[in-house]
Amino acid sequence: MKPILACHNIGIQYTSFQFIDECKKIEDQESRDVLNTVLSEGMKTSKEKVKKAEKIRVARDLVKAGVAIDIILRTTGLSPEEIVQLR
Repeated sequence: MKPILACHNIGIQYTSFQFIDECKKIEDQESRDVLNTVLSEGMKTSKEKVKKAEKIRVARDLVKAGVAIDIILRTTGLSPEEIVQLR
């Protein structure tokens, strides 16, 4: 399986090799900078979504275990509204 780099903001998916080839074709430094920024932002967004999903998973497990809401709030950093939605 080839690793894929996704750039959802501009609707393009590249395998690692295609990405390298595309970067070689880009002569304009500004275009490279824009591409790097978009890819970095996409990676940051993905990491944030993974962290949020993990907090929700932990909170859901704590709710099922009968842990007090105030402890779940402090442990996960989720809002009271987000915790209520898990019930």
